[in-house]
Amino acid sequence: MSNLSERTNYLKGLADGLQLNTEKSSNRVLLEALDLLAEMAEEIEKLRADHDELSDFVDAVDEDLSLL
Repeated sequence: MSNLSERTNYLKGLADGLQLNTEKSSNRVLLEALDLLAEMAEEIEKLRADHDELSDFVDAVDEDLSLL
């Protein structure tokens, strides 16, 4: 798990511990923002994995081209 996901989960845990009243709009905004943050962290993790895969592919192509 990346640092972003760990920190997001920590924040969500803190918010759960506060037992916020979801009837208050300010609390709903906070909880929705935390959900959004968790989704963004997940997408960033996927992008990192895709970037690493692409970087490995480019390195392999570079090695092949250097042999030519």
